[in-house]
Amino acid sequence: MATFKFEAGGTFEMVTPAELGKALDKAQRDALAAELLALAGIKHRKLPVLSGVAVSGALDIGGDNNAVQIAGPFTGSGAWSGYPIGPTQGNVWMAKRLAVTGLTPGATPDIVNLFTPGGHSTDIVWQFTGNAPVATFGRGEVVIYGGETLRLISVGAFAATGQVRLSGELYQTPAEMIGKII
Repeated sequence: MATFKFEAGGTFEMVTPAELGKALDKAQRDALAAELLALAGIKHRKLPVLSGVAVSGALDIGGDNNAVQIAGPFTGSGAWSGYPIGPTQGNVWMAKRLAVTGLTPGATPDIVNLFTPGGHSTDIVWQFTGNAPVATFGRGEVVIYGGETLRLISVGAFAATGQVRLSGELYQTPAEMIGKII
């Protein structure tokens, strides 16, 4: 520090430009480190696609369903790929956007409910229709915990005969860091 002497005999210290520069550099490094720590563990991901076809005029894909096609071009094959879609134990997903393609729109559109079996609730998470097949969510609105999987089940008359796909975007973080995404 630079030292100055007053005529009255008192002294005071003043920061030099070099000392100020070092202090500002340290503050900037500390701020960056804090920001990186806040983001640690958060990953933006595309949702693995859940896809399948209706069986006997009803859609039930995902979760632990093992329905098999009994008629049509997919006879004998599963209604869906059979790979559960959901975070692994110890991780949490927060959905940002979900979209269901392949639903029939119109005056009486196809309707499917999204569930997350494997958790503590059997409540409907969201409902999609052929007229409203995309939903975006705010922070903490749709949270999927490790061990839960995504499942789509049709409601009422279901007209779609082709492939139905659930896709989207999400944030993933370790369960102990859930406060960072919700």
